[in-house]
Amino acid sequence: MLSDHTTKPPMVSVVIPVFNAELYLKRALESMLSQTLNEIEIICIDDGSTDDSLKILQEFQAVDDRLIVVSQANAGAATARNLAIEMARAEFVATLDADDYCSPHRLETQLEFLQRNPECVAVGSFAEIVDEYERSITVVTTPTEHSDLDTRAFKYGECAMCGPALMYRRSALIQVGGYREQYNFVEDFDLFFRLAEVGKLACLPDVLYYYRQLPTSICRTKKKEQRILIEKCIQETCQRRGLGLDKKASLPRFLPYEISTSRHYVNVAVQSILGGNPKTAQANAFRALQHQPWHPFPWAAFALSFMPSSVTRSLVQNVFGRDV
Repeated sequence: MLSDHTTKPPMVSVVIPVFNAELYLKRALESMLSQTLNEIEIICIDDGSTDDSLKILQEFQAVDDRLIVVSQANAGAATARNLAIEMARAEFVATLDADDYCSPHRLETQLEFLQRNPECVAVGSFAEIVDEYERSITVVTTPTEHSDLDTRAFKYGECAMCGPALMYRRSALIQVGGYREQYNFVEDFDLFFRLAEVGKLACLPDVLYYYRQLPTSICRTKKKEQRILIEKCIQETCQRRGLGLDKKASLPRFLPYEISTSRHYVNVAVQSILGGNPKTAQANAFRALQHQPWHPFPWAAFALSFMPSSVTRSLVQNVFGRDV
């Protein structure tokens, strides 16, 4: 579908940083190009990909000029997003990670909310966590009101909303300085706190975003770095707001650690059990067994996936602990 960029600015600018996402990029782009809101531009920043990501972007751009493709040397997601925000022509900016996808009415729903609530600078949504084959793992629900979202971020040391599922007012992003490169790997967490200081945040109680959990996801491969940056971000936020820092209440309850591929699939299986998706649990437990056939955890996850959900939660915590 072609549009005339010279006559009318888009309603929403969509920002997609792309780095070696060839396996899932088409799905992400298709989910944006099929939105019920048509008046959009999709700014894709190829962040030095070494696979066919740039080729895929150019192929999509050739048939739909709502796509704007820029290629840069690898500099990280924060830098890529900031470049796209500078280029954005719309008043509202939505983000999407290149290995995720969203519902067809996501942009329209979030735009309507922001237009109705001028005090709100950003709005997110519930997210469904899926595995690499788009099998449902669980649905992540969060508070919906500003004060509860802010409190949760301090209490648990985690972004209270799914970062890439947000739509922002571009003016607010510029006011707070956008994403900060020094907080790469937790840039959404850092931005969340700074936006909360210039306006209200909200989360819609609808699943509008689908977050793909992969063995290569940042939350799996950069946990140590994330831990350090989260502590730094909370401390800086407390200083900026003139608050005292209670480390026991403010920092994450569990020390993140690097995990094996097998443990990744075990964790996905366990989350699927708790999310009421036994088929997804069985498939991922089997994947874990392929990596570590003699380890007890994959076998335990596989066995638990066949048990009634009413008895699995306490068993899961007893077998695997709470950090899954």
